[in-house]
Amino acid sequence: WAILGLNILRKEVCYEPWGCFSIRPPFTNSAGHLPEPPNQLQVRYLLNTRAARNVELDLDLPEQRLREMFDVTRETKVVVHGYLDQGNHTFNDRELGINVFWTQADVTVTIPHRFAETDDMNVLIVDWGPGAASVNYLQVVANTRLVGKMAAAMLRRLMQIGAPSQSFHLIGHSLGAQIAGYIGSEISEIGRISGKCLDPAGPGFDTTPPEVRLDPSDAIFVDVIHTNARPLEQMGFGYQQPCGTVDFYPNGGRTQPGCYISLYDRLSGLLMGRPIIHIVACDHLRALYLFMESINGHCAFRAQRCQSWDSISPSTCQPCDVTEDCVTMGYDVKNATGVYYLETRPRAPYCSYALLHVIYGSRSPDPVEMSHVRFAEQDWIPFNPIYILDFLLLCQLRRFAVIKTA
Repeated sequence: WAILGLNILRKEVCYEPWGCFSIRPPFTNSAGHLPEPPNQLQVRYLLNTRAARNVELDLDLPEQRLREMFDVTRETKVVVHGYLDQGNHTFNDRELGINVFWTQADVTVTIPHRFAETDDMNVLIVDWGPGAASVNYLQVVANTRLVGKMAAAMLRRLMQIGAPSQSFHLIGHSLGAQIAGYIGSEISEIGRISGKCLDPAGPGFDTTPPEVRLDPSDAIFVDVIHTNARPLEQMGFGYQQPCGTVDFYPNGGRTQPGCYISLYDRLSGLLMGRPIIHIVACDHLRALYLFMESINGHCAFRAQRCQSWDSISPSTCQPCDVTEDCVTMGYDVKNATGVYYLETRPRAPYCSYALLHVIYGSRSPDPVEMSHVRFAEQDWIPFNPIYILDFLLLCQLRRFAVIKTA
């Protein structure tokens, strides 16, 4: 306890070669906690490619050995986990993909073959599990600064052997998203940060200045998915305000359909044997599932533009026009700015649109092949394969003829 008290009383701590860390403004968001020593954080960098699996990279590797292990011509996905999680990895030969296990949360995040097989990319996992494991959340908040500094050094090492900074795509969840922001602030012209950034952590970061948290200047393009943007006293663990180049607020961004809202729902979930983390942080974790579903590409998360983040609803946001104003949330988003709203389903598959090619019925003047189901009255309807019977009924009532599915 004496050591803990001394640590809190200190205003600054220095670790070679990482520099000094202070709790003076603007870094007043950890209630006096300073980053723990690097040997306690135990940060590891785990590389997976087509040729190399379960390989740990190290800053001290000889240049020739590093070149043999890491192909600088490929795009690199850098995945950073969050609070109480671990970064681990394995290849699933059946799926020909990479599984990243967020073990403490009992959440399996699959980065499928689009990353490692089809697109032949580097997938680099930043594992800071020991540094994220403290029950003292504010201590872990302090640790994120040092983890960001250390991970940035690893990326610089890769840049020294020829990897362009624009080739790095950082993907972080919760505190991992804030670490991605710190990495981006250390390295100019990082290609993309996604948070996604997946519901960036709010507690310890809400109302802080840009240098303390994820912000649009941390990469060329920063896309953020907010699924739990509520105050902490309302069981909110995500960052509330926009903090990216483009910010998506599925279902309003505060709570998610299918998650436990009332105390009765939470108790019922416990009695049914659901993992506690899924009950307590269901909304916060949903961003992971939405992003990973977007990688598969079977369904487009189409979002509509909003004027401001504090009044997000279907009635206050512009209708999504597939031909002009529609923006796709997730892996394939490009060149979007602003705040967007969309609706999702309460369970997987979460996407409520499926791409279909249909031909107009007799109420339309000309038969035209289209993507998405469209009524002759010009309104657009959400569609999901689960609703096959409903769709067939609509086809019968409206005399539609489906000619091909995608």
